[in-house]
This record gives sequence, C-alpha cells and structure tokens, in this order.
Amino acid sequence: MHVTKSKEGSIDRWVSDLKIGNNDWFDELYEDNRTIFLQWVDRNHKLSKEEALDIYQNTMIIFFENVKHGRIKELNSSVATYIFGIAKNLINKYHRKNDMINRHEVRLNEHYHFIATSVNEMESKSIKVQQELEGMREPCRSILTLFYVAGLKLSIIAEKLDYTSIDVVKTQKSRCLKKLKSIFNKERV
Repeated sequence: MHVTKSKEGSIDRWVSDLKIGNNDWFDELYEDNRTIFLQWVDRNHKLSKEEALDIYQNTMIIFFENVKHGRIKELNSSVATYIFGIAKNLINKYHRKNDMINRHEVRLNEHYHFIATSVNEMESKSIKVQQELEGMREPCRSILTLFYVAGLKLSIIAEKLDYTSIDVVKTQKSRCLKKLKSIFNKERV
C-alpha cells in the first residue's frame, strides 16, 4: 500500500485534527490506497470488485473509528500494514459467512429435494391406491372409500350400506384391506 511519510503522521496529530473537524489526511489516505488495495485483493483473494470495494470501505471505516476513538495509541507497523490487517480479518469473516450460507443452501436444497421426492412418491402411491380402489368389487370399494377417503365411522357406514351391525362392517373392512394390501405386495415382488 502506498503511504508517504507525510501521511503517516502521528496518531495524536490525527486525533487532534479530527477534534477540530479536519479529516483531510483520511481522505488522502483513502484515495491513495484504494487502487493498490483492489489489486492486492484481486491477486490474493477470490472476491468480485464490488465485494472488494465493500470490504475496503468497511476497513477504512474501522480504521477511522479506531483513530477517532483513541483505540490506536501507536502503530508498530506502517498504516498500510495496519489497514491490510483489518482487511484480512474482514475478508476471512466474509468467507466464513459465505461458506456457512452455502452449506445451509446445500442442506436446504437437499431437504427440498427429499420433500419433493417424498411428495411425488406419496402422490404416485395415492393415485395407485385410488385406481386399485376403483377397480375393487363391491362392497369393498364402498367400505374402504367411505372409511379411508370420506373418514366416516363404522356405525355410519353400517347405516349407509344397510349392514346389521358394526362388527360385520369391521370384519368386511378388514378382508377388503387385506385384498388391497395383497395387490401392492404382489407388485413389489
């Protein structure tokens, strides 16, 4: 990063300048180093120009705030090294966040794929059950349709189909269900 000796200045002088509203040194520092920063990011990090500019902006805001609030007492390195250190931390944080987002997107897509597959399988099985149900002879078709599709109680089914007792409907339903299950078990083999 390009920083001339006059721009290095002292931290105390920068803080004093900020107190009187003079931040010309910061404007110069910002402009002088933007191009070099973008080249450094382009060579060393996988970021778009827009992402790099955002990180540069945030880096310089952090630097400015650190000077303004006295968090920097003295620099043991150049201003450029300090700024690059801030930028490296922001870039690492940015990559960690994006990696986490990408992992969540992958998991979410896998979940949606599983749900879609499950729903498609359920719809397919439901259609197959409906087709088999429609092909069944009476009284099985009516009993199973009234019980499983319409959700009626056995007592109401007994009344509707003129059965003498609920037990007769229960026995008939059990036989019909076994027939339906045997159709599906034959298809698996």
